[in-house]
Amino acid sequence: AGDVLARAADVVTGALRGGRQLPRKDLYALLTEAGIDVSASPNGGRGNHILGYLSHTGLICIGPVRRGQPVFVLLDEWAPAPRTPAEPLAELAVRYFTSHGPATVRDFGWWGGLTMADAQRAIELAGPALAAEDHGGTRYWDRAAPARGPAAHPDGAHLLPAFDEYTVAYKGRGLLFGGHARPSGDLRADSDLLNPVMLLDGRAAGLWKRVAGATSVRISLAPYGRLGRADRSRLETAAGQYAAFLGLAPEISWAEPEDV
Repeated sequence: AGDVLARAADVVTGALRGGRQLPRKDLYALLTEAGIDVSASPNGGRGNHILGYLSHTGLICIGPVRRGQPVFVLLDEWAPAPRTPAEPLAELAVRYFTSHGPATVRDFGWWGGLTMADAQRAIELAGPALAAEDHGGTRYWDRAAPARGPAAHPDGAHLLPAFDEYTVAYKGRGLLFGGHARPSGDLRADSDLLNPVMLLDGRAAGLWKRVAGATSVRISLAPYGRLGRADRSRLETAAGQYAAFLGLAPEISWAEPEDV
């Protein structure tokens, strides 16, 4: 296995050196030409495992997206000046809470794959860069106000993709349902937020689904509860904007969450 991975690294390095960018299928073709098996079956998706290994070892990474497909680049060319912070745990905490705060230490530890002890130590190392506030007996952390500026209240209607960072990056996601009805059954709530989610003023208002055709896209909007006319109109506008982004005519309908 080591010999195969070393040969794969040589092939991929030669193909990408000099700023070249190639999609997965082209790298698979080059590896196949070199006698390296990248078949999906019956060998368990060797191509994905090979590219995954080369990514984890720092040889390659995903660069830009072209024609809807990500392309691979050499990491040392794509990011030629890596920075090693003096306190990596503190840096991780500041970055997480700057982009995701307010959040709890449990949220941060879960997101970062840290033990609770390491998550708490990271917050301590971050020192005055972070600030805490207690709500309902729970402590929430955020970037300190002087460095971040006044917080803006989230507003507007948005259609998020599945596994969006806005909904996925928290151990507990119940607060995302604030102001709107929750889906039936608490056990469903968190898993629902892994799907494409509709947002109203920063809160989860339901699910949505799209089916794209040659000239049009069918978009189903599925709220968790009854919505007023104004909120329905806002979500329909968001759906229309999404269709316009795709360059397709919108076909918008309303559904139940279990149907999407």
